[in-house]
Amino acid sequence: MGRATKYKIILLMFFLFMFLGNILRLIPLSTALGSFNIFELVLYASCLLLLFFSWKDIRKFPGLFILIYSLFFVSYLIGALRVQEVSTLAFTYNIRIFLMFITSYVIGLSFFRIYGSNLQKVINFYIVVFVVNTIVAWVIYFIFPDASQLYAFLSLFGVIYHGDPHLHRLLGTLFDPNFFGNLLILPILMSLYLFDLTRKKKYLAVFIFLLFSEFFTFSRSSLLGLSLGLMFYYLPDIKTFINNCRIKKSLFINTVILAASIVSIFYLFPDEIIRITERFTSLRQDESAAHRYNNFVLAMNLLSQIDVLIFGIGFNFFSYLGLTKLSSLDSSILALMVTLGVPMFSITAFTMKRFIVSSLLGFVKERLFVNKVYLNYLFVSLLLCNLNPLLLYPFWFFCMFPLLCYFRLNNTKSIR
Repeated sequence: MGRATKYKIILLMFFLFMFLGNILRLIPLSTALGSFNIFELVLYASCLLLLFFSWKDIRKFPGLFILIYSLFFVSYLIGALRVQEVSTLAFTYNIRIFLMFITSYVIGLSFFRIYGSNLQKVINFYIVVFVVNTIVAWVIYFIFPDASQLYAFLSLFGVIYHGDPHLHRLLGTLFDPNFFGNLLILPILMSLYLFDLTRKKKYLAVFIFLLFSEFFTFSRSSLLGLSLGLMFYYLPDIKTFINNCRIKKSLFINTVILAASIVSIFYLFPDEIIRITERFTSLRQDESAAHRYNNFVLAMNLLSQIDVLIFGIGFNFFSYLGLTKLSSLDSSILALMVTLGVPMFSITAFTMKRFIVSSLLGFVKERLFVNKVYLNYLFVSLLLCNLNPLLLYPFWFFCMFPLLCYFRLNNTKSIR
């Protein structure tokens, strides 16, 4: 096996994981989660094997990753001691988080080994993943317009997925229009960045295709996040225009393209635009919005309990309260506050911020991408994660953290 082959295999495994999504949820779980993605285990195993046979690659494993995971595990141990019960699900979930950190490093390492400092090739990799996934999403859209039909079809092959009965919405292989739409924001910003950088029409075509597809998720959080992402992307150019009364050519061209794309969607798909409008104007009567509000109230009530504030009880929390049917809260931030405890959450958040800053600090060459795309999407995700539990969602995690590890390795470059 050639030196680069093992890293190419990792990237192939990563591509397949993102492409297959939840199609291979073949491992049954006796919880509301339904089943576990078997290909996720394949990806973890591949990354562990690479590290096992490449000891020198372990030397650059970020120490802060170990510290952050240790905080999760300590919280779990506190929970196990307080509940006086070793929860198999809680223990498994903690191991999964550890594997997610390891896998993120190995994927980032593979990007570095294969592409070196050529960030454009790394971005192209992500764009190809999402374009292929979006094409498949449209195939699913036309074959299974009712998501319940899709779940019933998959159950014939042992794939159990407890999803909402979405109608005429792009689900992707994630089987969830909200998660799929939230993730699509990243390649939309990436394709816009590459179009600005290269002026190649293929990136413009990708941008329009993904933008068009985003509307058909009918996801309120995704459309709101996309609007914010585009606003933050153009913000430096808008500031330049305000301060100097001079508009950049790229801003003018992109504004015309964006306006023309949106007007075309309004003109060609008036029924879909009405549907999107109704989803925003009918929040008071919407069951999904009511569910999120009730979860928010539950989380705030739990955080007001003195023992939760002082002691984290880890992922045993819901069994501790007897809430066996509730496995998560819709807000990632509130869920982490509740499950880790506020003190542990605060330490974890501070450590994660330090890791992000230290990883990006020396990556000057591609500062424009870091600011306009990566940090932009990270900030948008922190807002969206109050509506959808994104932060520990593997597909989101493996979009963000491998890139962070790639940036970090480019900073050091001492790894050979």
